[in-house]
Amino acid sequence: MIERGRVDAHVICLVGLLTARERTMQRDDQVYERAMRSQ
Repeated sequence: MIERGRVDAHVICLVGLLTARERTMQRDDQVYERAMRSQ
């Protein structure tokens, strides 16, 4: 049986990775839009 604390930590880690990825993707979109406007 896996300890509950370890599972919670794993889930928090995964959620953190997903949100960080979404943030970087949004930032890339903003940079892309700005680059398109400046041309």
